[in-house]
Amino acid sequence: MFETQDIIVLKQNTTEFVQEHSLTMHYEAGNQGWYVSAGRPGYPNDGSELGTNEAFTCLFGDLFEVRLLDANYTSARILLTKLPVLKEAESIFNQSHIFKGTNPNFTEQEVTILKDQMDLMKSRIEDLVKLTEIQQAYLEKSFEMLNEKLEQGSKEGWRQAAYGVVTSVACTFAPDIESAKNLFDVFGTYITSASNFLLSNS
Repeated sequence: MFETQDIIVLKQNTTEFVQEHSLTMHYEAGNQGWYVSAGRPGYPNDGSELGTNEAFTCLFGDLFEVRLLDANYTSARILLTKLPVLKEAESIFNQSHIFKGTNPNFTEQEVTILKDQMDLMKSRIEDLVKLTEIQQAYLEKSFEMLNEKLEQGSKEGWRQAAYGVVTSVACTFAPDIESAKNLFDVFGTYITSASNFLLSNS
């Protein structure tokens, strides 16, 4: 369930332009792995420190998964996958009251509630889908990243990250569109629960 896939070869500390998608890509040595970043004109850059076969998703109008195939101090190979942007995923975040209002940052209460809902959501996915070891590791890292984004506080930053994780997990774990939509329903349930809880306590 993807639109296009390309293997991109990067040189360390050199930014490459991927013309087909109007993306810039860069990698360098990190503290415990390799820091890979991507950008597109008009959007803030996104990136993550990755080990071999680890990935992150980024939303630049289009949704991409950036997966590190292998790397050394000279070059790296990146699998760049363009994922479908599905209206079911968009509606989860467009309709939630959490992202509305004038405050660009989450309150402490919102962070706590969303973390609780993310934990429940992750457990529900593990109950619904028989995950391989690789899928389990991907799920763990994705939700760790969402918690890190929550700590940073930006609603828009977290919304984009969560949108990418929701779509990537659904498209990766589900064998067909209908199964992916069922996973979107799971995500939507927990995001809505967080929103309703906050409204009832406001």
